Amino acid sequence: MNFLKGLRATLRILLNARITFAKPQHKKIVIFDKDLSDFVTKYLDKKNVSILDIRFRYNKGENLNLYILLKMLLSFKFSSSDYFKIYLNIVKPKLLLTLIDNTTTFWKLKSFYPKAKTMIIQNAFRGMVKFDVLANIETYKKNKNYMCDYILTYNKVVGDKYKSFLKGEVVPIGSFRSNSVKINNESKIYDLLFVSMFKKNHSGYQEMLGNFIKLFNNIKKYSKEKNYKLNILGSKTTEIEEEKAFYKDIFSNLEFNFIPQAKNRKTYEIVDKAKILISIDSSLGYESAIRGNKVAFIAINNRADDLEGSYRFGWPENKDRKGSFWTDNTSYDEFFRVMNFLDTVDHQDYLSLINKELQNLIEYNSQNSKFISILNKLQLS
Repeated sequence: MNFLKGLRATLRILLNARITFAKPQHKKIVIFDKDLSDFVTKYLDKKNVSILDIRFRYNKGENLNLYILLKMLLSFKFSSSDYFKIYLNIVKPKLLLTLIDNTTTFWKLKSFYPKAKTMIIQNAFRGMVKFDVLANIETYKKNKNYMCDYILTYNKVVGDKYKSFLKGEVVPIGSFRSNSVKINNESKIYDLLFVSMFKKNHSGYQEMLGNFIKLFNNIKKYSKEKNYKLNILGSKTTEIEEEKAFYKDIFSNLEFNFIPQAKNRKTYEIVDKAKILISIDSSLGYESAIRGNKVAFIAINNRADDLEGSYRFGWPENKDRKGSFWTDNTSYDEFFRVMNFLDTVDHQDYLSLINKELQNLIEYNSQNSKFISILNKLQLS
């Protein structure tokens, strides 16, 4: 029965994937998961790199190697873990890395192929809400096969949380993606830029929609009072028209510019051009602030499943509920206070404040020099 079940699953994958036939070549570096890999490959000699597609069950067009698949079939093995084991033993890399830091599959690769160093790079905010990686640490500690040599994170505290079950070397680098884009924030063309958190079918989103509506009304009022043009940075790669329609309904009688999400959208160049960015709890808010841009943090996502209040501003530090450029209050007076501060504060004074408030939360490591240093240490060139 298990054989037939596995065979049917394999046939479904074959119909979905793009089949490659050649035996994989030896490579010094394997990037686990094509998603976000472009941010890493710019630093690497591509002739030494192989990208291991892992989403062929779900994404059409992902590469699936027939040579490996035949070896699996001949040994009556059908799991993705078996596919990865065979692939790694053929390619024989010295380094395995991924920007999908919260996948348990990658954490097991060291046990599959101990000859290589492994590295995870944190690619987004990690909190303590149900289903997020850090909320399940005690469960992860029970698995002795979870290992990682290098853990590159936004900050040391989050790194130490990972280290509690991965036992690797923590290297705080800030945001790898933001680090890879040169800061150019001298020209400001967007008055207000709001980072969309549109998640129609997400339970936490529905729970907090009332607070979000209050914020949207505050943004609308402030925009009209200041005669500022509102710009909305879309978050969805699918349902784009639905996301735009949502904001068109919310901001009726207010003209705004919607910037849809897209694979090649130059997000960091866009935030660098914003006079004030408005963020609820997005990673992009922290990334933009440490790049020297003015950011209003309106931390109103008080989800019931947040175990440590990790969606408040400044977590994992225990900062006050209100500060010069942040608040957790939905009143217009509070919103105006934060926005007016950012509107009027001297930029150099703001930079000094950001460096103080964010020093333990995120950094800007230009062109990921710490990552390059690790590569040089591993002598992969």
